[in-house]
Amino acid sequence: MSGDEIKKEFQQAVCEALPLMDQSGMSQLIDHPEALKLILAEAITLVNILKKLQENKMMPRCVAPDYHFTPQQVLDATGRKQLVNKVVLETMPRPTGGGEKQVEFYWPGYSLTDDQLERKFSEKNWVSVDFYTLCKINQLEPKLAEKYPNATHWKNSDGEWCYILFTQDSYGPVVIVGSVGAEDEEWSDDWWFPGLPI
Repeated sequence: MSGDEIKKEFQQAVCEALPLMDQSGMSQLIDHPEALKLILAEAITLVNILKKLQENKMMPRCVAPDYHFTPQQVLDATGRKQLVNKVVLETMPRPTGGGEKQVEFYWPGYSLTDDQLERKFSEKNWVSVDFYTLCKINQLEPKLAEKYPNATHWKNSDGEWCYILFTQDSYGPVVIVGSVGAEDEEWSDDWWFPGLPI
């Protein structure tokens, strides 16, 4: 379902609900406190989601990654603690080209798998940024991941999803490189994913 379809259904639901919120309707709800509790809980959840959507807006970043360095040199330049799967690092795709890129960040607001994220990017006509680009952004903005934990992903030669993520743990800023493997793991609703409009 697209954003416009969700908006239309929400508006329709509100229009249908308002006429029912008269004195008679409210009296019936008061007589059924469990139903009222469910409605209030859903309303509070919706308000919190809307607040988070308003707060979680990130400006695009213009960045020029340097593809002449090795992946390890790029990681070292971020100055962060590293938790790295060396096999993933050594076999990751090596981009070519260069120049400045206009990077947008996407926050889904819900948990999703790598396949679901890829489909969402396809709907938006985006492609995921490469390893080098995300490292450069977090090198230039060392505190970005404190508020906006961010990650990108790619598939290896075996068709498994691999990833690099920037976050903050109890020991401080950390960058993690790994692979999902056979399990269909989900990203939690905290993560931001950078992309390039096609």
